[in-house]
Amino acid sequence: MGTPSDTFRRGAVVVVLFISGCIAQGLDGFPFGSSDPLTQGLPEWELQPLSNYYVVTGKPATITCRATPAITITFRCAGRQVPAKSQTNREMVDRRTRRKTLESSIQVTKEEVDEYYGKDGYSCRCFAQNNVQGSVKPGVVESMPGRVETAVLKQHFRSIPLNDKVLENQPVKLDCLPPEGRPSPTV
Repeated sequence: MGTPSDTFRRGAVVVVLFISGCIAQGLDGFPFGSSDPLTQGLPEWELQPLSNYYVVTGKPATITCRATPAITITFRCAGRQVPAKSQTNREMVDRRTRRKTLESSIQVTKEEVDEYYGKDGYSCRCFAQNNVQGSVKPGVVESMPGRVETAVLKQHFRSIPLNDKVLENQPVKLDCLPPEGRPSPTV
């Protein structure tokens, strides 16, 4: 039987703070339950943000990222860290390979986009982290950006359909050009 300090050293927990939050680590340097080499390595993206999203009042854009293996996914939108409490996370483990996949989503509102006045436009990126064997720091990979814009639709058609007479049950073709908008409308 050892001294109380020996017992404490064997069961010690070291908490390491990263930009995205806290990760509890054991004495082996890996998060609890992930010292298995199969769950380590740089994350690979399974799902990155789409290139364009559009928002309107009352209908936010949902941006989702998925990476394997990953212990955390964080978001940066318009150059600012998105609080973790704003994320929805889902963790999946492949039973065969024991590799952990993490999926995270955020919602971006029209108000957030309209309040941003940066020159590059409002965009979001995901950052996935995971332990890399032999390294003290977790490996981080960055996603492609997803640009978020307010949807716009002008009120008037560029070319309106003209009246035409046609016999009953016969086809008719009405030519028109939709109003300008973002994204481009189709008829």
